[in-house]
Amino acid sequence: MKYDVFISYSSHDQKVVEGLCAYLEQQKIRCFVAYRDIPRGVVWARAIVDALDESRMMVVVFSEHFNNSDQVDREIELASEDKKPILTFRISDDVFKGAKKYYLKNINWIDAFPNPEQVFGSVAENVSSLLGIKLSTPSSQSTQSTPSVPKRSVELSPVIYQVGDYYDDGTRQGVVFAVSDDGRHGKIVSLDQTKKQWRTNEYKKQCIIFGASSDSDGKSNTDKVIARADSANYPAFQWCRAKGDEWYLPSKEELKLLYKVKDKINKTLRDKSMEVLGYNWYWSSTEKDRNFAWNVYMYDGGTYNRIKYFGDYVRAVSAF
Repeated sequence: MKYDVFISYSSHDQKVVEGLCAYLEQQKIRCFVAYRDIPRGVVWARAIVDALDESRMMVVVFSEHFNNSDQVDREIELASEDKKPILTFRISDDVFKGAKKYYLKNINWIDAFPNPEQVFGSVAENVSSLLGIKLSTPSSQSTQSTPSVPKRSVELSPVIYQVGDYYDDGTRQGVVFAVSDDGRHGKIVSLDQTKKQWRTNEYKKQCIIFGASSDSDGKSNTDKVIARADSANYPAFQWCRAKGDEWYLPSKEELKLLYKVKDKINKTLRDKSMEVLGYNWYWSSTEKDRNFAWNVYMYDGGTYNRIKYFGDYVRAVSAF
């Protein structure tokens, strides 16, 4: 992603924002700030949406002016919809109202009044903790606060996901298609797809993948294929694993689950201008026998065995 932090603020507080942005960028934290990063002549709303898509989290500079601004409500709403972490930096003691009360009241914040610049270090530390960024220099500002500056321990709330949510942890992007009861863990499907053979038809030797027959554990199946000395002969598996060690070719049951929530997945894919799950055959990692593997047809969710050297559609999945 292009930015680590999208700073949402009122133009009345630009001086504070300039100082905060400068401090964060000294710590190698990449910031988006509208006054600097939107070129003249560019449609403002489009630039804001694009910047949010390219940011890993949001820092809100909350003040009386921010509280009274309707323009920033949409920014907060978009960040919340995309499940981006939001850290509120309060430079005034005003009570949240309107949409700010809805989105910000029940998440953690840092109190920074009356001397915001003395608490920049705390913002950097919490941003780095949330995003897994190592600060370029130890932060000292957070220990220099005078007694008049309220100190609040920021405990970042876990992100809760639902099926169909866009997922981005800074290294993996996808759409959530399965979640645990608490919404904190689950599985995502890749934003892109391709057409690949399960195995190449040039490979004439016996090609049974012993143990790669799980109906439910696609990662185990994929690991066993990738571990083979001849794994280059299995293009669908190679394409998935090329995305990273956590990615794999889904099992038959995982593909069937994708079919069940296909409409929610496709809505998010369309929002991200990505190719949707179409009425196509999709390879699973579940092998049937020497010549056939299981496939799921995204038109009706049916499972069929197909000849391995057919070129069918492939989507990668990953657990979080």
